[in-house]
Amino acid sequence: GALTAAALVAAGLPTTGALAFGLGWAAAGVAFGAVAAVTAQVTTGSRAATGLGVLAVAAAYLLRAAGDIPDNGPTPATWLSPIGWTQQVRPFAGDRFGLLLLPLGFALALTAVAFALRARRDLGSGLLAERAGPAQGGLGTSWALAARLNRGPLVAWVAGIAFFGVLVGSLTSSVSGMLDSPAMERFFEVLGGEQGVVDAFLAAELAIVGSFVAAYGISAAGHLHTEEAEGHADLVLATATPRWRWATSHLAVAFGGVTLLLALAGLAVGVGNALDVGETSRIDELVLAGLARAPAAWVLAALVMALFGWAPRLTGIVWGLFAAFVVLVELGALWDLPQWLLDFSPFVHSPKLPGDAAVLAPTATLTLVAGALTALGYLGWRRRDLVT
Repeated sequence: GALTAAALVAAGLPTTGALAFGLGWAAAGVAFGAVAAVTAQVTTGSRAATGLGVLAVAAAYLLRAAGDIPDNGPTPATWLSPIGWTQQVRPFAGDRFGLLLLPLGFALALTAVAFALRARRDLGSGLLAERAGPAQGGLGTSWALAARLNRGPLVAWVAGIAFFGVLVGSLTSSVSGMLDSPAMERFFEVLGGEQGVVDAFLAAELAIVGSFVAAYGISAAGHLHTEEAEGHADLVLATATPRWRWATSHLAVAFGGVTLLLALAGLAVGVGNALDVGETSRIDELVLAGLARAPAAWVLAALVMALFGWAPRLTGIVWGLFAAFVVLVELGALWDLPQWLLDFSPFVHSPKLPGDAAVLAPTATLTLVAGALTALGYLGWRRRDLVT
C-alpha cells in the first residue's frame, strides 16, 4: 500500500488521494489475509486452503461487480464485498477514509474466529477431516495422478468462470449507458480494445479474466514443488516413471487447464452476449479473444517450471511477480509509467481482442517465451537432485 501511494504521488497525483488508494489496497489485503487464516484452520492441506481463499476473492469480486451494475450507485451486494468496501473509499473522488474501518473490522473479526477454530482443531489437521481413500489405488499413471490432484480446483474455476462470463456478456447492450463519462470510456480503452466502447469493455473484462486464470496456472504448476517437498515425487519416481514424464504431466494440466478456462471464458461471454442481443454471431470471435489471453498465462506457469528446475524453493516468488504484472497491466498506463517497465508484464503483450487486428506476433512471442522458460526448467530438473 505504501509503495502504491508513493508511486501515485511520484506520478503527480494528489497526496491525499494517493494515500486513500494505497490504504484501500492494503486494507483489502489485510481482509483477505484474515480469510486465509480461517481457511487454514478449516482445511488440512495448503491446496484446499488456497482454493477456498481464491473462491472467496472471486466471490467478493462478483458481488462487487453485481452491486455496481445499476445506474443508481452501489447496492447491498456492493456492501457485502471487501472489494466493494475499498472501492467506496473513492480515492481522488471523496477520499472517504472512514470506510477503511469496514475491512479492518472484518479482518479483526475473522482473526478472532481463526484463533477460536485453531483452539478446537487437532494439530496437523483441519476442522474438515480428510476422508480416507480406497485401500487400493486406482491411478495407474502420473498423468492420472496430476489430473486427480487438480480436479477439484479446476471444477471450481470452471463454475466461477462460466458464471462471470455470462454475467459480463449480458451487459454488453447497456455498456454505452454505463460508460457515460469520457474518463470512464478512456479507462476501458486503455485497458483493451480499439473498435468502440463495447469491444473495449469486453476486451478489458477478458483481460481481467485472463489475469485471474493465470493464478490457476501458477497453482497447478506449483504442484511440482509441493509434491517434491512432501516426498510424493520420490514414490512416483521410484517406479518406472521418468522425470520428464512426471513433470510433463503436471505442466500439461497447468497449460491445458489455462487454455480450457480461457476458451470457456470467451464462450461464456459470447453466450451472455447472445442472450442479451439475440444473435450468436460473435461467439466464435469471443472464444478466440479468450484463447488469445492464454499465452500470457502460460508464461507464468512456465516461469514456475524454470524456477522449479534450478531453485525449487524459490517458486513462491512467482506469486509476487504475478501481483506486480497485474498491477502493471491494470494501472501502469493510467499512471503514465514508461513503456519499458510495462513491457515486463506478459499481460501487456496479449492481443486486445475483440477489436485488435495484431494477433499472431504477440501470441507467437509469448508462446516462444513460455517454451524457452519450460525448456530451461526441464534442463535444471534433469540435472539436479531431489529436494525433500
